[in-house]
Amino acid sequence: MNKHMRLTDNRLITFHLSGHDFAVPIEVVREVINAEKIDQLPGGRKPLEGLMIYRRDQALPVFSLTQALGRESETPGDLILVVELDGQMLGFRVEKIGRVIDGSGNGQYEPLEEELAFDPETIRGTINEKGLTVIVLRLEKVLGNVLN
Repeated sequence: MNKHMRLTDNRLITFHLSGHDFAVPIEVVREVINAEKIDQLPGGRKPLEGLMIYRRDQALPVFSLTQALGRESETPGDLILVVELDGQMLGFRVEKIGRVIDGSGNGQYEPLEEELAFDPETIRGTINEKGLTVIVLRLEKVLGNVLN
Protein backbone atom coordinates (compact mmCIF):
# COMPACT_ATOMS: atom_id res chain seq x y z
CA MET A 1 0.00 0.00 0.00
CA ASN A 2 1.20 3.49 -0.83
CA LYS A 3 2.46 5.12 2.38
CA HIS A 4 0.73 8.39 1.37
CA MET A 5 -2.65 6.75 0.81
CA ARG A 6 -5.27 7.62 3.40
CA LEU A 7 -7.16 4.86 5.17
CA THR A 8 -10.20 7.08 5.36
CA ASP A 9 -11.04 9.89 3.01
CA ASN A 10 -12.50 13.00 4.64
CA ARG A 11 -12.07 15.21 1.61
CA LEU A 12 -14.99 17.19 0.23
CA ILE A 13 -15.53 18.50 -3.27
CA THR A 14 -17.02 21.98 -3.50
CA PHE A 15 -19.38 23.34 -6.12
CA HIS A 16 -21.44 26.45 -6.72
CA LEU A 17 -25.21 26.50 -7.08
CA SER A 18 -27.89 29.21 -6.69
CA GLY A 19 -25.49 31.77 -5.25
CA HIS A 20 -24.02 29.42 -2.60
CA ASP A 21 -21.01 27.16 -2.26
CA PHE A 22 -21.72 23.56 -1.27
CA ALA A 23 -19.63 20.48 -0.57
CA VAL A 24 -20.18 16.73 -0.58
CA PRO A 25 -17.83 13.86 0.30
CA ILE A 26 -15.52 13.20 -2.61
CA GLU A 27 -15.80 9.45 -2.03
CA VAL A 28 -19.36 9.40 -3.46
CA VAL A 29 -18.54 11.50 -6.53
CA ARG A 30 -17.81 9.41 -9.61
CA GLU A 31 -17.23 12.25 -12.06
CA VAL A 32 -18.44 15.58 -13.38
CA ILE A 33 -19.84 15.67 -16.91
CA ASN A 34 -21.43 18.25 -19.19
CA ALA A 35 -25.20 18.36 -19.17
CA GLU A 36 -26.09 17.19 -22.62
CA LYS A 37 -29.34 15.78 -23.91
CA ILE A 38 -31.67 15.08 -20.99
CA ASP A 39 -34.87 13.33 -22.00
CA GLN A 40 -37.89 14.25 -19.93
CA LEU A 41 -40.05 11.41 -18.71
CA PRO A 42 -43.82 11.54 -19.18
CA GLY A 43 -45.32 12.04 -15.74
CA GLY A 44 -41.89 12.71 -14.19
CA ARG A 45 -42.06 14.69 -10.95
CA LYS A 46 -39.73 17.42 -9.76
CA PRO A 47 -36.91 17.38 -8.82
CA LEU A 48 -36.38 14.74 -11.57
CA GLU A 49 -35.43 16.51 -14.79
CA GLY A 50 -35.18 13.34 -16.84
CA LEU A 51 -32.73 10.71 -18.04
CA MET A 52 -29.52 11.05 -19.98
CA ILE A 53 -27.35 8.41 -21.58
CA TYR A 54 -24.32 7.84 -19.37
CA ARG A 55 -21.23 6.00 -20.56
CA ARG A 56 -22.96 4.99 -23.79
CA ASP A 57 -25.21 2.34 -22.28
CA GLN A 58 -26.59 3.46 -18.92
CA ALA A 59 -29.60 5.63 -18.17
CA LEU A 60 -28.63 8.25 -15.59
CA PRO A 61 -31.47 9.97 -13.72
CA VAL A 62 -30.71 13.69 -13.53
CA PHE A 63 -32.16 15.81 -10.73
CA SER A 64 -32.30 19.51 -10.02
CA LEU A 65 -30.19 19.73 -6.86
CA THR A 66 -31.76 23.08 -6.02
CA GLN A 67 -35.23 21.53 -6.06
CA ALA A 68 -33.99 18.46 -4.16
CA LEU A 69 -32.87 20.89 -1.45
CA GLY A 70 -36.43 22.24 -1.23
CA ARG A 71 -36.11 25.38 -3.29
CA GLU A 72 -37.26 26.37 -6.77
CA SER A 73 -34.54 26.16 -9.37
CA GLU A 74 -33.18 29.49 -10.51
CA THR A 75 -30.41 28.42 -12.86
CA PRO A 76 -30.08 24.74 -13.66
CA GLY A 77 -26.33 24.72 -14.34
CA ASP A 78 -24.47 23.12 -17.24
CA LEU A 79 -22.63 20.44 -15.28
CA ILE A 80 -23.81 17.14 -13.86
CA LEU A 81 -22.26 15.90 -10.62
CA VAL A 82 -22.49 12.11 -10.93
CA VAL A 83 -22.67 10.46 -7.51
CA GLU A 84 -23.18 6.93 -6.26
CA LEU A 85 -25.48 6.70 -3.25
CA ASP A 86 -26.69 3.41 -1.81
CA GLY A 87 -25.58 1.63 -4.97
CA GLN A 88 -27.52 4.02 -7.23
CA MET A 89 -25.93 6.30 -9.79
CA LEU A 90 -27.57 9.74 -9.83
CA GLY A 91 -26.83 13.04 -11.52
CA PHE A 92 -27.31 16.45 -9.93
CA ARG A 93 -27.07 19.69 -11.87
CA VAL A 94 -24.51 22.20 -10.58
CA GLU A 95 -23.21 25.48 -11.98
CA LYS A 96 -19.49 25.27 -11.29
CA ILE A 97 -17.06 22.87 -9.61
CA GLY A 98 -14.77 24.42 -7.00
CA ARG A 99 -11.94 22.56 -5.33
CA VAL A 100 -11.22 19.68 -3.02
CA ILE A 101 -11.01 20.62 0.65
CA ASP A 102 -10.19 18.74 3.84
CA GLY A 103 -13.42 18.10 5.70
CA SER A 104 -12.00 16.15 8.61
CA GLY A 105 -11.33 18.90 11.13
CA ASN A 106 -12.69 17.61 14.41
CA GLY A 107 -15.73 16.04 12.77
CA GLN A 108 -17.87 19.01 13.73
CA TYR A 109 -19.30 21.58 11.37
CA GLU A 110 -20.41 25.06 12.24
CA PRO A 111 -24.17 25.65 12.18
CA LEU A 112 -25.57 27.52 9.22
CA GLU A 113 -25.76 31.14 10.37
CA GLU A 114 -28.04 32.55 7.70
CA GLU A 115 -31.53 31.30 7.10
CA LEU A 116 -31.83 29.85 3.63
CA ALA A 117 -34.81 28.52 1.76
CA PHE A 118 -33.27 25.03 1.75
CA ASP A 119 -34.56 21.98 3.58
CA PRO A 120 -32.56 22.14 6.86
CA GLU A 121 -32.44 18.32 7.05
CA THR A 122 -30.23 18.29 3.95
CA ILE A 123 -27.56 20.50 5.55
CA ARG A 124 -24.87 19.03 7.80
CA GLY A 125 -23.33 22.41 8.60
CA THR A 126 -20.68 24.76 7.25
CA ILE A 127 -16.92 24.90 6.91
CA ASN A 128 -14.96 28.11 6.53
CA GLU A 129 -12.31 27.39 3.91
CA LYS A 130 -9.90 30.24 3.21
CA GLY A 131 -12.56 32.90 3.75
CA LEU A 132 -15.24 30.97 1.84
CA THR A 133 -18.24 29.60 3.72
CA VAL A 134 -19.11 26.18 2.29
CA ILE A 135 -22.39 24.43 3.10
CA VAL A 136 -21.82 20.71 3.64
CA LEU A 137 -24.74 18.60 2.45
CA ARG A 138 -26.22 15.40 3.86
CA LEU A 139 -26.53 13.49 0.61
CA GLU A 140 -28.53 10.70 2.25
CA LYS A 141 -31.24 13.27 3.04
CA VAL A 142 -31.03 14.74 -0.46
CA LEU A 143 -31.47 11.22 -1.82
CA GLY A 144 -34.56 10.81 0.36
CA ASN A 145 -35.97 14.03 -1.10
CA VAL A 146 -35.48 12.89 -4.69
CA LEU A 147 -36.92 9.43 -4.15
CA ASN A 148 -40.05 10.53 -2.26
